[in-house]
Amino acid sequence: LRMPATGVDSCFVVKGGKAEKRIIQRGLSEGIWVEVKEGLQEGEEVVVKGQNNLSSGMEVEVKGK
Repeated sequence: LRMPATGVDSCFVVKGGKAEKRIIQRGLSEGIWVEVKEGLQEGEEVVVKGQNNLSSGMEVEVKGK
């Protein structure tokens, strides 16, 4: 998850091999675990590494599935 200065939480999901930015509503957090209350659907692939270098529409290579 990214928390820019605007206070808006966002993340990237992978759709059709491309990055798609999502605005999310965060819930509880504990350590590395964060509850996402809105903005994601069950089963979507969330980018967890390298997201700082992404923008919407960029091609994404999924590894370690």
